[in-house]
Amino acid sequence: MNHHKATAWTVLVLFVLAVALLSGCVTKIEYPTFTQSSESTIAVSGTARAAASPDRAEMMIAIETRADTAKEAQEQNADLSTKVIDAIKRSGVPQNNIETASFNLYPVYDYNAEGSQPKITGYTASHAVSVKTDDAEKASEVIDAAVSAGANRVDSIQFTLTDQRRDKVYRGVLGDATLDAEAKAKAIAETLQVKIKSVRSVTTD
Repeated sequence: MNHHKATAWTVLVLFVLAVALLSGCVTKIEYPTFTQSSESTIAVSGTARAAASPDRAEMMIAIETRADTAKEAQEQNADLSTKVIDAIKRSGVPQNNIETASFNLYPVYDYNAEGSQPKITGYTASHAVSVKTDDAEKASEVIDAAVSAGANRVDSIQFTLTDQRRDKVYRGVLGDATLDAEAKAKAIAETLQVKIKSVRSVTTD
């Protein structure tokens, strides 16, 4: 009889210990004490998200030429680059949206030539042009015009937003985030039975 009682107490002690261990894993939320003579602040964060269709396309178009001498490669590239840039302008891109991004002139080697040293077989001139258009739907038209005029590389194309469009979207999201923060602050104040007097500070990220 005594043996059964001892076993029961052992189980009870283990159960209490388990409850104590579990309670130690619970995060306790403490609320500040509000009084009529004290002022406290409620800090909240608000978030918002928006999607926008791109209205700008940025392209990197390159003209590459090869000749027996460096001078010939450079002259051919200059002539072809002029034709490509003129074609891009005719497609509707203004001059100030067309800029030279890089220009390279380097020898071409034949590593299979006889002898210990590789042999120079010619020179390559490469002219990369940065092109921006505020009509994203015209990107394919601009590329077609450039390729038809002699461009032989399209290194990249990126769709993005103009500064005006980005600012408009940002201001809209900023307003939505502010409303989200305000709603959270009101919910907290109502639960704690306090009144919000004013906004003390606002930061954006």
